[in-house]
Amino acid sequence: MRIELGKDFTRIFDINKFLEDTEALRLMYVAITRPKEMLIPIIKPQKNDSNNIKYYSDLFMKLNYEARDIISENDLDVQEIDLKNKEVKKETQINEKNLSDLTELAYKKYIAPTYIINELKKEENSDDLTEEGYVTIGEYDFFKEQEFLLKGTELHSLMESVNNFSQIQYLIKAGKLPEKLDNELIKRLFSYKKFKTEWRLVKRKVIENKEYMIFGVPDRVVFDENNNIEILDYKYSDLNNSKKIEDYKFQLQFYMYLLKDFENPIKGYIISLKNGKIIEVAYDENFEEKLVNRILLI
Repeated sequence: MRIELGKDFTRIFDINKFLEDTEALRLMYVAITRPKEMLIPIIKPQKNDSNNIKYYSDLFMKLNYEARDIISENDLDVQEIDLKNKEVKKETQINEKNLSDLTELAYKKYIAPTYIINELKKEENSDDLTEEGYVTIGEYDFFKEQEFLLKGTELHSLMESVNNFSQIQYLIKAGKLPEKLDNELIKRLFSYKKFKTEWRLVKRKVIENKEYMIFGVPDRVVFDENNNIEILDYKYSDLNNSKKIEDYKFQLQFYMYLLKDFENPIKGYIISLKNGKIIEVAYDENFEEKLVNRILLI
C-alpha cells in the first residue's frame, strides 16, 4: 500500500531539518568562539561520512588562512596498543614532520585598559565604599553599590548626549552635575566644534610574536583648531583613592596612545561627575614601553 505523506508532513519535515541544522551551526559557533587564544579543529572524516561532518569539513577547508596546516590522512600512523591484554585499542599518531610550532600564532584578540587595570567601564565607584578603596565582605553594602552603579551609568549617558557648555550649565542647575564643573576649563573643552563621544579605537600590536588588538573607548575626544587632541574621561567617584587615580591615569594614557595614530594628543582629564574634581594628565611619550610591560604581565 502506498502512503502519500502530503505537503503538511513535508513542510514539518523541512522545518525540523532546518532547526536541526541551525542548532548544529549554533553549537559550531559556540565551539569556535570560546577558545581564548587558539582554535585547532581536527576533522577526520569517516568512510560513511555524514552530510553534517562533510559540511563542517568544507567549512574549515574553504577558509582562506595562510597559516592553515593540513595533514593528509596518508600521514597518519595508526598503531594497535595492547593494554594489559584486556583489550586492543587503536591509537592514531601524527608523524613528527607534520607537527608545527603554533606558539607564534597565539594571541589575545582585544586588550582594553579596563582589562589591564581590572576595572569595568562605567562602574568606577567601589573606591568610595571603604577607606582603603576596596569593598570588604563585612562592610559591603549591596544597595549602596547598586545606587552608585545606576547613578554613574545615568550620568555617563547624559554626558554622551552633551554637545556644548550651555547644556553642562543646564545639568548643573537641574542638580544632575556638581556646581564645580561650571568653570573655564570645562567651558573651553565643551566649546570645540570637533569632538567625538564614545569613540571606539583599535590598534594592532605584535608583542613577542603574539598579535594583540589594543582597544579602547574614551568618553569624549576634542580637537582644537590645530587638531591637537584632549580627552575627557568621566568617573562617578570622589577621586580620593591614590591607587585608583593611578589606574585612571593609565587608562587616559592608553587612550592617548591609541589616538597618536590620528593627530597629536597632548592632555587628558579625569572628571568626577560626583564632586566636580578634575585631574589633568599630560601625554607620556614613553607610554608604549610601559603598556608592553603591563601586557606581558597579564
